[in-house]
Amino acid sequence: MRVGVFLIRLVLLCYMSPEQAAGRNDAITTASDVYSLGAITFECLTGRPPFRADTPLETVRKVVEEEPTPLRNHHSFVDRELETIYLKCLEKDPSHRYGSALALAEDLKRWRGHEPILALPATPVERVRKWMRRNPTVTTLLIPFHVALIFGAAGVLWQWRRAEKLRDETQNANRSLTRTLDHLRWRSIDALLEDDHAGRTAAQVAERANSFPSPRRRF
Repeated sequence: MRVGVFLIRLVLLCYMSPEQAAGRNDAITTASDVYSLGAITFECLTGRPPFRADTPLETVRKVVEEEPTPLRNHHSFVDRELETIYLKCLEKDPSHRYGSALALAEDLKRWRGHEPILALPATPVERVRKWMRRNPTVTTLLIPFHVALIFGAAGVLWQWRRAEKLRDETQNANRSLTRTLDHLRWRSIDALLEDDHAGRTAAQVAERANSFPSPRRRF
């Protein structure tokens, strides 16, 4: 007798919605029935319910925390749009499921008529969110790592830009200093010419020519 009761409880848990399995009676709506319909159809298509474990407690944990395996993982011939419809039925969040059995039936009718269905496959962001929910421990470890990685990358980028700015400033300062020295040397040569110091002027011009091969002034 106890074995029979145990099996009945285990079977019923397989078709309970997450909110029912978690005991959140205030969250039970028509969407909970849609989940149960999806779970029953899932078993009809794959030969097993979306979630089943050896104990009721473990089954409840799977229903509440884990995501269902895609239908095509069990049978590759299952149509992708049909898989999308039933994965929508099995969403953890009731607001993401069909609002009623009628809405589910209408989408199935569209699928049978080869019309565009209303259900949409999960986006990459939604898949990441679901993965994080399935792996809370790993997520807890990864979040600080990614935050540190982002700040580290930002720090490296800031240092690189700072180094580039300092390099440009140094190059500009060197060019300015070179122009200033050049101007002072020519002024010195002009002063010597005015004072008629031919020898010293020639030496200055020769030194100037050696420093800057391309002549800057004609006399």
